[in-house]
Amino acid sequence: MGLSRSTFYASQKTTPAQIKT
Repeated sequence: MGLSRSTFYASQKTTPAQIKT
C-alpha cells in the first residue's frame, strides 16, 4: 500500500473492501 490514509479512505468510499488488502 503506497497510499496516504486520506487517499485510502477516499478510495474506500468507491471500493469498500477492494482496497482493504
